[in-house]
Amino acid sequence: MPELLWKAYIDFEISEGEFERTRALYERLLNRTKHLKMWISCAKFEASTIDDSNIKQKNKCLQHARDVFERAVSYLINSAP
Repeated sequence: MPELLWKAYIDFEISEGEFERTRALYERLLNRTKHLKMWISCAKFEASTIDDSNIKQKNKCLQHARDVFERAVSYLINSAP
């Protein structure tokens, strides 16, 4: 199942702390499938990268997660039959 391969690759990059590579993987995956679960997974990833010791970084991570949700809403509204 290709979904399991994508998930394993994403989990690997997260475990290695390669957040930029993980973002790139999510972008590639979202270009292939626009499934709601993928949007949610991507937003959760963005929210999970928060470093509580740095308030600017925290705000940036939350903004990334918000941006993902806004893109998802826009896509889902525009693609509704």
